Amino acid sequence: MATKVTTSNQLKMIADFDGNDSRTITLNNPKPNLTPQDITTFATAATNVLIGDKAGGVFTGIRAAAYVETAVHDLDLTPT
Repeated sequence: MATKVTTSNQLKMIADFDGNDSRTITLNNPKPNLTPQDITTFATAATNVLIGDKAGGVFTGIRAAAYVETAVHDLDLTPT
């Protein structure tokens, strides 16, 4: 029997705030052709909405962003 492979993609960004604080924003199945400007524009607009526990915190920028691709290989455990 063939091995089943499932893949998924995520965009992970680290958003920095004043006071040396940061939060990770993860988006599932992002567009594959996003530019650095697209990511910065989104994160700047979304931090007030997505990161509720940072009310009053000043967003200072995106420190890092990465596309993460995960492949899961399900093993066939049928006895032979």
